[in-house]
Amino acid sequence: MLENRHLNYFLTLAREGNFTKTAEALGITQPTLSKQIQDLEEHLGRKLFHRSNRVVTLTADGEFLRSRAEEILALMTSTEEAIGQSPENVSGEIFFGGGETAIMAGITQKMASFRERHPAVRFNIFSGDRESVLEKIDKGLLDFGLILGPVPSDRYDVLPLPYKDRFGLLVRKDSPLAQKPFVSASEVKKLPLIVSRQMMSAGDPASREILSSRSKIVATYNLIHNATYMVENGMGCALSLERLVNTSESRDLAFVRIEPEITIDASIVTKRFREFSPAARLFY
Repeated sequence: MLENRHLNYFLTLAREGNFTKTAEALGITQPTLSKQIQDLEEHLGRKLFHRSNRVVTLTADGEFLRSRAEEILALMTSTEEAIGQSPENVSGEIFFGGGETAIMAGITQKMASFRERHPAVRFNIFSGDRESVLEKIDKGLLDFGLILGPVPSDRYDVLPLPYKDRFGLLVRKDSPLAQKPFVSASEVKKLPLIVSRQMMSAGDPASREILSSRSKIVATYNLIHNATYMVENGMGCALSLERLVNTSESRDLAFVRIEPEITIDASIVTKRFREFSPAARLFY
């Protein structure tokens, strides 16, 4: 049976890449470390390290175990911290994930208010696209996720928010489009588009309409920052949510509304039947 000790030894050796340094860091002898790693490999029936001279590197199986070991230890740590707390003295960590959306401004305002009442609680924000946030929720690594678009309610508990996010086009300021008050959805389909993968996977009717087979998708992105460089360098126009890029301070970029407007719903998502820590339960 795997023990936390084995995983800690394994992760430290993977980080240090040397048995001598690892033994010193762990405060054990090198023969003890070698025996523990050997026992771990025999237990799993897999070779975890390539050994050459004084340097060790991970095998493919070792890389897989490292990702799982980090998740296991993180869950163990958060579980231990959550046990034994009283409602009057809540501490610990809350893990929240979400994509790029201005709706996060309201969420973080709630976080700030919560921390005024419970200063011992720490928030951890993970920024990623829809798939990466849901994956971490599935694995128990996130308490909550802010998700845009429909979410399968048979797998998650979904709290719809009373907000909608609106799409538009991020274009160069020297583009004729930048002089327009808005651009029509039919025009958008004819433009070279840089598209958020979150929008492509959301599956709502508005997304399917704008990203029909007639659309010319030249690139995709998951976070908007790098997409701004593609727009600046003339690759195309980026379909972006409103208020993500401060175009009022940009010399090169402008944001143009799409008419009729394309909106997307937002919701807070949690793993179904998840047992929350006292801090996460109180925040929810």
